Amino acid sequence: MRSDFNIDVDYVAAVATQDQGRNFDSFDNAQQEFTTTRNQILESIQEGNATLVKGLEFLQNYTDHGHSYVADMAAKILRSRHAPNKLKNIIEIDILDNELSLFAFTEAVNSYVDCGDYEKECCVIAVLMTLYPVNPQPYVCFGILIWRRDGIREAADYYSRIIDALDNPVLDYFAADCFLKNGNKSKAREVIFRALATAEKSPEQKNHARKKLFELLAAC
Repeated sequence: MRSDFNIDVDYVAAVATQDQGRNFDSFDNAQQEFTTTRNQILESIQEGNATLVKGLEFLQNYTDHGHSYVADMAAKILRSRHAPNKLKNIIEIDILDNELSLFAFTEAVNSYVDCGDYEKECCVIAVLMTLYPVNPQPYVCFGILIWRRDGIREAADYYSRIIDALDNPVLDYFAADCFLKNGNKSKAREVIFRALATAEKSPEQKNHARKKLFELLAAC
């Protein structure tokens, strides 16, 4: 699977790892780290990765009930990917500073799930993963795609690698479900307990995550 998903999952996972668990001693240090992560995202787009470019091309034709935000942003990125200053403004201001952007892009990517074209799915997931490398959604989408296309063993192998880089209760839930259905109950329990510990530290995730995780734990 890795050979035909040209965006480097390990690279993006490394960005995610770098962005987690940091305790900054000043606002300037936090801002510097934020800028470093954003620059890595910009560099990934500017490299013109074939999968990423195709994903943007697909998304520039996406509309949802007449709303064209995702299509407009995808088209802007494609037009400006070789103009660093323009691209920087689009990514940071038009996308990352827009609190509705993640939801819009996630909805767009979800519309391609199980569309019958694995290449399209991979490509649009690549866009989501590049724009939001510390969000679990693109990694979950990719895990689901692998499971459908290549089987549960390949999906379990993928989840084993990605959860080492990204500690998130949502991602852990899907990983544990995969491990459980693949017959590895001990691994599933291990991941669930890690997710519960992480959820305890995050009030916004705690209630919903705990309920789902305990339901899955009961099946172990």
